[in-house]
Amino acid sequence: TQEVIINGRSEINIAMESDVLEMDEVVVVAYGVTKKSSFTGSASTVTAEKLETVPLPSFDKALQGNVAGLQLTSTSGQPGAATKIRIRGIGSINASTEPLYVIDGIPVVAGDFSGNTRTANSLAGLNPNDIASVSVLKDAAAASLYGSRAANGVILITTKQGKQGKTQITARAQYGITWKAQDPYRSLTGDEYNMMLKEGYINAGSSKEKEESTVDKKHPLGVNADWNDAVFRTGITQNVEVSANGGSEKTKFFVSGTYFDQKGAVIGSDMNRVSGRLNLKHSVSDKLSLGVNTNLSVVDQNTPPGGSNYLNPVFVADIIPGTVPVRNKDGKYNYDFDVLSGYNPVGIIEANIMNLDQHRSINSGYMQWEIIEDLRFKTTFGYDNLALDEFMWQNPNHGPAAKPGINGEGIMVNTKNEQVTSSNILSYTKTFLDNHNIDILAGFEVEKRNYYRGISKGAMYPSDKVKALDNAAKPTGVKGRNIVEKLAGYLTQIKYDYMGKYYASFSFRRDGSSKFGANNRFANFWSVGGTWRISEEAFFKNIDAINNLKLRASYGTNGNSGIKNYLALDLYKYGANYNGNPGSKQAQFANPNLTWEQNALFDLALEFRIFNFLSGTIDYYNRKTTDLLLKVPLSHVTGHSIMMQNIGEMENKGLEIELSSENIKTSDFKWFTDFNISFNKNRVTKLNNGEPIMTGSKIRKVGEDFETFYMQEWAGVDPANGNPLWYAADGSKTSDYSKAVKKLQGSASPDFYGGLTNTISYKGIDFSFKFSYQYGNKVYDNWAFLTESDGAISFNQNAKILDRWQKPGDITDVPKFVCGNSSNSNRMSTRYLHDASYLRLKSVSLGYNLPKKITTKAKIANARVYAQAYNLWTLTNYEGHDPEAADKGVMDYDLPNVTTVTFGLELKF
Repeated sequence: TQEVIINGRSEINIAMESDVLEMDEVVVVAYGVTKKSSFTGSASTVTAEKLETVPLPSFDKALQGNVAGLQLTSTSGQPGAATKIRIRGIGSINASTEPLYVIDGIPVVAGDFSGNTRTANSLAGLNPNDIASVSVLKDAAAASLYGSRAANGVILITTKQGKQGKTQITARAQYGITWKAQDPYRSLTGDEYNMMLKEGYINAGSSKEKEESTVDKKHPLGVNADWNDAVFRTGITQNVEVSANGGSEKTKFFVSGTYFDQKGAVIGSDMNRVSGRLNLKHSVSDKLSLGVNTNLSVVDQNTPPGGSNYLNPVFVADIIPGTVPVRNKDGKYNYDFDVLSGYNPVGIIEANIMNLDQHRSINSGYMQWEIIEDLRFKTTFGYDNLALDEFMWQNPNHGPAAKPGINGEGIMVNTKNEQVTSSNILSYTKTFLDNHNIDILAGFEVEKRNYYRGISKGAMYPSDKVKALDNAAKPTGVKGRNIVEKLAGYLTQIKYDYMGKYYASFSFRRDGSSKFGANNRFANFWSVGGTWRISEEAFFKNIDAINNLKLRASYGTNGNSGIKNYLALDLYKYGANYNGNPGSKQAQFANPNLTWEQNALFDLALEFRIFNFLSGTIDYYNRKTTDLLLKVPLSHVTGHSIMMQNIGEMENKGLEIELSSENIKTSDFKWFTDFNISFNKNRVTKLNNGEPIMTGSKIRKVGEDFETFYMQEWAGVDPANGNPLWYAADGSKTSDYSKAVKKLQGSASPDFYGGLTNTISYKGIDFSFKFSYQYGNKVYDNWAFLTESDGAISFNQNAKILDRWQKPGDITDVPKFVCGNSSNSNRMSTRYLHDASYLRLKSVSLGYNLPKKITTKAKIANARVYAQAYNLWTLTNYEGHDPEAADKGVMDYDLPNVTTVTFGLELKF
């Protein structure tokens, strides 16, 4: 829009100019941007302001609670750990369930590519403060242009670009502390453990006098070592970064450099990152422009093992009795004790090495040429290089490597993931007959990925002073593999609108992939969408209460290519050696019909703004997944037991509600609220011959949720004798575990989840806080059979065991404690299945901008001091370590989530 003074002229010449839109007016979509008002798809945008209020080493965790339909699970408190993200439910059984990540128009690899260490995040090298916005594409109209890779949604990351004008320099410094988030779990103290052992031996038939002397000798009273206190610590977080942006009319730049360092809340856990970014754009002429975006990063992580590994300090701290001191009287670490002898977690963490170095370079360059008016051509090239160097060393004195014939062990893993992407896009935009607008896009994209991993092992070290692998006297293993995959896609999109009221879109993509069989190497994906801006109709103009009303719908398909390579091929492998000579054998049968898992998505939404105060979206979707890859049994006479085939089907239905209100908006005081809630119902609709799939504590069954638990139902404790009880097939209670029947026992999927954010500012003060929540999901404690074993296992026990049955008539849910317990009370059942609903104060930010009269004197454009907190408070009935940390509803002793509080200073010049 332009305003021109007429000054009595009868002829006025006006040249149209490019309109620079604010981020709240546009949304970044596949291969470009579009106005929110004309968008026919479903997408949510998270701005830089929301990312900057969270003191985290990687941006992905900041998405939690900010995007309707996005469920994020933080499975580990390791600094920079990878997260689990699901968009509109889970859509696969054996293929990938993670979204596609695209940075500045270039698809990049994401997730955990580590081979030896745990929870490495390939996106940890990206500085969150370099990001301008994140768009989450959720339906077919938004994501189908990415075709075979978009079944699980698309996350588009746009980094900051330079702006014309005086160069602005921004410097930030942060310092803070981190500690274990709220954790109600408690182990027995030493004296409590001593008491329980004595009672357990007596219940097992031993005499009181004998067992009191025996127990007191091995587990003396008065020794109450706090192993959790020894394993957990207060970590330190430091971050320093400098960025500059500016430029002329023709050349604009953004450059940044960052140093981040965080010591985790668990011993042996830390992360260090050095990263740099350069984004450069140059207009050669009015018709031709060039640009490059480059991010270089080095991430150094030390990560303790997870799960039930005896080298995992979190796990071992729970199971070592409190009667065992951390150190001996001479100050040296104590390794001489009955339970887990040699596995002192504090000493082993100091003696061992579990290190990962990640080097990453993400680069993209483009050229855009306006061939003629309204017709543009853009070619883009991307290069993503991820290299991981991992080294694990186990000392020869204590732990698993302190055995004859091993005497120390070193493992080196080298991983390289190289991805090259190129796209060529032709776009045409035209307005005709005044009120008709058309936007046509056509293009071609190719992608090649080269993956390599090599593993080397050695043992028999001469000393614990030399740790390099070449000091190992005994090579124990060398292996490696190289994988190449390719993809080619043809794409087109047509968008049309009439009078700014009626919008229609159509997209089509044809992909070919090296992953699939010869009969199905190519597949087609498409979408159609439409929008009606009801509020622009003449009959709506006089309704002052409704400022905007928009109805949109879309339907289309996209695919999932996140499977292993070469599943379609007839493969042979070496290693079947005979009589000292090399040999090979068939590894798998060919499956030329192997193809993509495919989504068909329907989306219907109503967007509104009323009273110039409340904006919102109500979005219904139905996501049907077909051609699910399943492991189909084969006759063993073939030499194989299974083959992957496209057989299964699944459905996700849901409702998303997003609301944003401008509660108060004056020149001095502003208060905004954002709220979202998501409901998703998952259902497996087809399996091979309808046969259920059993996987541990879960069942995949037609008609049921994918994450349904299936196990015996706990019926409590017999008050007469303290024996465990379960429900039998006829509904009666039984103390015989073999007569207990398995039943469907709820799901790890929540009934609903979402977030609530409030942003308040008054003059120079800004304050924001965000809650995230989840309700109705269950978590199975996978290792409670050790820590709530009722005496069957000699490890330390959860303090819940103090509520055990002791005498006839006791009403309790904890059976009688018997050393060497053979009642099967610690077998899998709903005893260890818990409600993990929670409400968590996810982030808090408080800042103050110094008055201009002070900053002007100091020749500073702006100065802001601030404090930020993450995971500050949690409301939950879950009594385990963390209600949020269980991947797919199974608690597996990863490092628990942490609370982080930081203080910072930001200066702009």
